[in-house]
Amino acid sequence: MTVIAILVGVGIISLTAIQNQAKKSRAREELETLKKAMLAYKSAVGELPPVGDMCSWCNPPCWTYTIDALVNPIGPNYSSGNDGWVSYSPPDGFVDQRTLGWSGPYLDKRIDTDPWGEYYLYDDNDISTCCGVASFIISKGPNKILDSGWIGYENPVCQGDDICIVVTNDDIW
Repeated sequence: MTVIAILVGVGIISLTAIQNQAKKSRAREELETLKKAMLAYKSAVGELPPVGDMCSWCNPPCWTYTIDALVNPIGPNYSSGNDGWVSYSPPDGFVDQRTLGWSGPYLDKRIDTDPWGEYYLYDDNDISTCCGVASFIISKGPNKILDSGWIGYENPVCQGDDICIVVTNDDIW
């Protein structure tokens, strides 16, 4: 009986490790898909979504607005420069992005959360001069804790089990 219990325990541990590897692969694929969609949006509209400056970590409602901007021609408007720390709704309402050159949708389906059910974190510094030079997206990974951050204003660092991508170049950390 003891041998069977040990074998079952080892099997469960192995299965969990395999599932986490599959989720990490899926998160990397989703980050690549999001990056491509955001760069296509930028090519059409002139800046990363959403319209305006989001100079902070994007809280979950803001991430939802970012995805909205990629899939819906009527998107959020952050032109006043309010940031994601304090804004739970677009301060300037919504804008018909087609007037800005929007030619989406840029995603086949919404990607609101990572494989662990957490919202992706997004720092949009595309048109900003206050918060660094990189715009990036992060999954907090299996531990669901943000391990990454900045060294100074201009050097994003991916740490721990986080899975990160810089939207403005080809690096996945």
